[in-house]
Amino acid sequence: MGDFKPVEKKIKTNKTERASKIEELKEKLNKAIKEERYEDAAKIRDEIKKEEGILSLKVILMESIVY
Repeated sequence: MGDFKPVEKKIKTNKTERASKIEELKEKLNKAIKEERYEDAAKIRDEIKKEEGILSLKVILMESIVY
């Protein structure tokens, strides 16, 4: 098999960036709810779900590369 180190590093970096983005979106979601901007909150919620799905796929990919 080939060397997957560069791929692993890129995935790990991207995974960390996505996790940070999700946390930022959660803060925005809480703010939108407090301000009763429910339409904005729904859009942010959907974005969080999308990002979490991508993050889950990256974790699965990392596990398949490692093993």
